[in-house]
Amino acid sequence: MEHRISQGPFVCLSLLLLAMRAAADPLLVMVPPGTFVLGADAPRQGPPTRMDMPAFAITATEITVGDYRAFVATTGYQPPAGCFDWQDGAFADIPDGRWDDARHASSDALPVVCIRWADAVAYADWLSAAGGARWRLPTEAEWEYAAKGANSASQPLTPDGACTFANLHDAASAQAGGPGLDPLPCDDGYAKTAPVGGRRANGFGLHDSLGNVTEWTSSCWRDAHDSPDADCSRHVARGGAWKDDLAQASTTSRVGLAEDFRSGYFGFRLVRER
Repeated sequence: MEHRISQGPFVCLSLLLLAMRAAADPLLVMVPPGTFVLGADAPRQGPPTRMDMPAFAITATEITVGDYRAFVATTGYQPPAGCFDWQDGAFADIPDGRWDDARHASSDALPVVCIRWADAVAYADWLSAAGGARWRLPTEAEWEYAAKGANSASQPLTPDGACTFANLHDAASAQAGGPGLDPLPCDDGYAKTAPVGGRRANGFGLHDSLGNVTEWTSSCWRDAHDSPDADCSRHVARGGAWKDDLAQASTTSRVGLAEDFRSGYFGFRLVRER
């Protein structure tokens, strides 16, 4: 006779507590100190600026649905509904789109999306309060330095090898009716977001620094790196996403979007200060 163990309230609570503990202690990599060139000689990406960077710790992967679910369960915080995403052959506002709906959260291992800049900051503040260390979004200089992984190229990927490192627009997203770009000559099996950490890490140990989801940073938008005028109603996002090709997803490409923007291709990772 087959016996089954009931998944009662105690077991469910224990699993939730384990998930909360894991969410409060994300996997980190230590990025070593060094010098690099921020930006590129391209519109909105320059001017190239030499920078000295101290060592810092950053999450090895993007923050996941499971991580964010533990935060919401603990605090009761809930991002508002509404998400800009690909649906029925076009990008559109989805009024009932949410970070935890079936379209965006079919697995706890996926990167959390449909998150505003403020929702990412709220998660970082929760981690800070829970563990004593300060957690925050990376600056765009920290993001780019970490994303390059000691490779100075603005685009370190090639079409033939891109799927080894990045979830970008490929045969899977093209077959699902994705954006009308030429797909990469590979098929990773994921039309949109893919589980974090499933691809080869860069030279500093970061996964998915290019592709999967575009990542929020803490930096206010400037039209150029040396511009004295900062627009803090918008924040810089980096890295490209599952919908992008190699031209759009480079270590120097950048966009500035309003704090309340949320989409099915925007997520984040965090820095932990000592």
